[in-house]
Amino acid sequence: MAQTQFGRYDKYDGFVGGFRAPLNAAMSTTSNDVGKVQAVGVNASGKVIVGSAAVTGIVGLVCPTKVMAAGDVIDVMVRGEIMDVVKTAAGGAWTVGDLVYAHADGTVDAVATAGVVVGRILEGPKASGLGARMLVTVPVATTAS
Repeated sequence: MAQTQFGRYDKYDGFVGGFRAPLNAAMSTTSNDVGKVQAVGVNASGKVIVGSAAVTGIVGLVCPTKVMAAGDVIDVMVRGEIMDVVKTAAGGAWTVGDLVYAHADGTVDAVATAGVVVGRILEGPKASGLGARMLVTVPVATTAS
């Protein structure tokens, strides 16, 4: 099923809200990853990887605005807000107050099992069908990706 909603950074300060690093691998050879919020880690070479060996290695969230190749530099959000968030794992629509969990495979959802809290939903989906607004606060990674 094609994605019909596309997340985007809304309130983000690149000086204090995140960092930039090159991608270890292409995000997608199609547009499937465009606008999709994913949890990421950083490998031993300092490159961004989708997911991590353990949730304690998650360093931030990405939401690419275009198809990206390996080596392209991407903004990784640690603090900020993302609009029009859609879940990347099974589940219903977001509801206000949901905690957002990141998982080792890079997905984000409202399922606490094997996840680490990286945010909270501040606004639910709109009547227009657009997704929710998420406050992002990613904890400091305590293990290597």
